Amino acid sequence: MEMTVAKVKWLTISICIFLSPLGNSLLALERQPNILVFLMDDMGYGDVHALNPNGSGFETPHLDNLLEKGVVFTNAHSSASVCAPTRYALLTGNHVYRGRNPGGTWGHFSGSQIVSGQQTLADVLSRAGYSTAFFGKSHLGSTFFKSDGTNANGFHDADLSQRFHDGPIDHGFEYSLTLPAGIQSEPYAFFKNDRLARWDNKQKSWQHFTDDGTARSFFKVTAKKSKKIAYGMDNWSTESVGPLLMHDAFAFIDRHVATRGKEKPFFLYYCSQAGHSPYAPPVSFNVKDPLCTNDLSVREAIPIAGTTVNKRTDMIREGDAALGLFIEKLTSLGLFHNTLIVFTSDNGAAVGPGSSWDQSLYHDAKDNSEYGGNRIEVGVENQGRVHRNAQGVAQDGSPLRGEKGFVYEGGHRVPLVMCWSQEIPGGRKIRDQIIG
Repeated sequence: MEMTVAKVKWLTISICIFLSPLGNSLLALERQPNILVFLMDDMGYGDVHALNPNGSGFETPHLDNLLEKGVVFTNAHSSASVCAPTRYALLTGNHVYRGRNPGGTWGHFSGSQIVSGQQTLADVLSRAGYSTAFFGKSHLGSTFFKSDGTNANGFHDADLSQRFHDGPIDHGFEYSLTLPAGIQSEPYAFFKNDRLARWDNKQKSWQHFTDDGTARSFFKVTAKKSKKIAYGMDNWSTESVGPLLMHDAFAFIDRHVATRGKEKPFFLYYCSQAGHSPYAPPVSFNVKDPLCTNDLSVREAIPIAGTTVNKRTDMIREGDAALGLFIEKLTSLGLFHNTLIVFTSDNGAAVGPGSSWDQSLYHDAKDNSEYGGNRIEVGVENQGRVHRNAQGVAQDGSPLRGEKGFVYEGGHRVPLVMCWSQEIPGGRKIRDQIIG
């Protein structure tokens, strides 16, 4: 069933919540919904099985189920074709050019992309009585400090025991567990409430550091393949990032219910690392034991690595599994029906391993690449499985042009699903264009 945006009053409110800091609209509701924003990284429109049934080489059962229960926007576009500007726009409701840098802020020592006076969704929702939490990749910039309080120039002279400035805690979030640069670049570490944190697997908790010297005994300098200096935590494991984020997100929900009750709303902003390189899917996805990423015999472990076409699509599978666990958690607590779930991606599909185009219809002078026709992804070990057109297909079935980083549609066409089963009739499709 299809409908237009103009016909649906509740959908307008939902879009306002999602795309701009107009969360005050929620104050008019008798009971405010919980809000879960699930943001994937580098996931294309065609990576959703239900949106690419003739080309998808693997299943996304939980996302497909969400499409059936909610509203799917078949012509949704991210604010940019790369992640940092999109993340700024999504969180603030501003055009990317209203940030400090039009192309986004990628580093950690030159301030925030969010300029003074701008508000985030968390700012507005916290004033509306919401508990607010941020999990995952931020890519919004920050400021680290030296021991004397002046701005640090890099991790080599930053006081790692201090809280950095302009993180989620300074922008409306009561709680955060963040990866300032995701999994693709330093620091390879988690920051809890904007302070460096190390996971203690015995205690199953995060540990902070009281002084810079102690922090540096765990915050190591390692050599990457590029031979560049890279800073990260001694027990960093890319495979365990997703399970650790989920473990902490579940703990936040449990704390919220225990301390504020089910009648009080929460806003959980979850920025999954799944989908971005380096592609390191865990063999076992286990929320209860996050570092146990290689043992499928453990109860409740979900198999990920090797279950789809290649490592990139395995990571998409991890994101789908995480979404399913969120839905399961909310359902078990009796919260699902009054939770607005918004699922989308920061930009179009990235180039994965074994990816090629079956026709060279276009030439990109910037990187001297040929692309066009169907985009094909094959198994990295010649497994014979194929995934076609992760960037998505048009309504007539033809492949979209471009991918992540391109101005063409494949670079910014993204899946967008909204589900609030208590208020929004499911099974709808909206073709009106949405950019945000």
